[in-house]
Amino acid sequence: MGTSGYEHDALAGLARCACALNRAQEALAYTNQLWSRLQKDASGLEFPILAYESCANVLIQFNRQPSAVPVIHRGYAELMARAARIEDPVWHDSYLKEVPEHKRMLVLWQKNANL
Repeated sequence: MGTSGYEHDALAGLARCACALNRAQEALAYTNQLWSRLQKDASGLEFPILAYESCANVLIQFNRQPSAVPVIHRGYAELMARAARIEDPVWHDSYLKEVPEHKRMLVLWQKNANL
């Protein structure tokens, strides 16, 4: 198909797994690859907000908080841009408040909005 979106969704999963196993070097390596892709373009990913959240959580867990801030801000901007396309207010709220990774991204952003 000529797209690498699924590859990057898989990288997010690998980063989360390595993070859960406390394998910092692996988690950070996956995160760096994924963040490089997200900085260029998030299109083609099935779960782009989860990818941003995964990167941010790995960076936070392994004491890279300053590096997590741009990831969080960009993930939040992507989330809001996608939400803005939903005209129905009930669906809009549901998109932001009922999708687990979207709720978690909002929390991450609220904690880091001033950084």
